[in-house]
Amino acid sequence: MTKREAQRLARYNDNWMKRLQMEDWTVDMHLHEAGHVPESAGGHENCTGHLCFQFRQCWARLDAAEGDHDTRQSIIHELVHLLLAPMHVAIKRIEAHVAPAVFQILMEQYEDEEERVVTRIGEALRNLELEAEGE
Repeated sequence: MTKREAQRLARYNDNWMKRLQMEDWTVDMHLHEAGHVPESAGGHENCTGHLCFQFRQCWARLDAAEGDHDTRQSIIHELVHLLLAPMHVAIKRIEAHVAPAVFQILMEQYEDEEERVVTRIGEALRNLELEAEGE
C-alpha cells in the first residue's frame, strides 16, 4: 500500500466518523497489507477488519486489511460496531447479576445478532455511497 492510499483511507475514516457524528471518539486506524488482520492485532482467519475500544475514554483501534475485499466497507463496518458500543457495555453490566451460563448464552446471541445487523447497515451505507458516486 502506498503512503498516498493510506492517507486516502485515513481521510475516508475521518469522513465517515463525521457522517456518523462520532467526533468525540479518537480512532487510531492501522492498515495491514496481508489481506487479513493478523492475530497480533486481534484478527482471526479471513478477518478483514477488527475493532477494540475503551468506552469511557472514547478511544478505539481500528485494524483494516488491504486485499481482494472492499477496505472501505471494512472501515464502515467497524465504525458501525463502535456506534453500538454503548449497548455492549450495557449488557456487560448485568454479568454480575446472572448465572455465568445464562450470561454466556446472552452474549453469544447478542454478538451474533450485532454482527448480522452491523453487516446489513454497513453494506447499506456503502451501497448508498457508491450509488451517490455514480450519480
